[in-house]
Amino acid sequence: DPEQSEKVAYKVAPLIVKYGGNPPPWMAKYMDEIMAVAAIGMLSLSSYMQVRQLKTEDLAAARREQAKRAAEAANDDYNQEVA
Repeated sequence: DPEQSEKVAYKVAPLIVKYGGNPPPWMAKYMDEIMAVAAIGMLSLSSYMQVRQLKTEDLAAARREQAKRAAEAANDDYNQEVA
């Protein structure tokens, strides 16, 4: 989302200016751990979004199938009444 990216950049800009693009000294010794947590977080978010999308698609397919069966059942009932 470009708008969200712009908001984050706006909030992070003062830190980049303050530390010259480098992490604060107290954080520097933990950069590997911080990067690992960030990578795991991004992977987790991506996986969550994919699962959510797949569940939405499955639900839509199930609803279409249910509607199709209901229409077929109604058609069968009508055909039995006519016969």
